[in-house]
Amino acid sequence: MQGLSSGMVEAIDRINRIVEQNAAATQQMTASSGRVTTAIEATADAAQENSASSEEVSASVEEMSAQVQEVLAASQSLTETADDLERTMALFKTGDATAFTKAPSRSTGSAN
Repeated sequence: MQGLSSGMVEAIDRINRIVEQNAAATQQMTASSGRVTTAIEATADAAQENSASSEEVSASVEEMSAQVQEVLAASQSLTETADDLERTMALFKTGDATAFTKAPSRSTGSAN
């Protein structure tokens, strides 16, 4: 009978060791999953910040594009005004009214 109880004690000891190992492994997995969760949350936060930054940059680009269009329109208007002024000045210099119908040959460097 003693051999049987000795075998049972050994089996119970082995089971206890396995249970302890499982408990330790479970604790490690819990800690690891907490770190993984924290890393995922940090990644999500960074993605949200990047998205917000991208939206701000996009809005800035749109605003700058609109401003460039305004500058272009103002430049074209100024070129037209300069052409009109040249024709008017030609009239005073030559006394020839046909100067108003002749556009000076000005190269603006841009096409419409």
